[in-house]
Amino acid sequence: EITPSVTTRQVDDGDSFVFVTDGVYDCFDGDTLSAFINNHSAKNPSVLASAVLDEALKRIKTPADDMTVLVCKVIIAV
Repeated sequence: EITPSVTTRQVDDGDSFVFVTDGVYDCFDGDTLSAFINNHSAKNPSVLASAVLDEALKRIKTPADDMTVLVCKVIIAV
């Protein structure tokens, strides 16, 4: 049984959302995934997605599950 949870946050122009499957998430220990994302200098969503996937693949020998990364950048049009 799944119980949804709702979180509200203020987002600003240029913020990004990073979604990963468990195959990517499981390659990182503790807060290393969020630290990697927060410390990466990529401004382009495609570059950041590739960097996260590349780092995950470096951390394992053989993928045990699907590995997908999706990065969405917030662009506020005025």
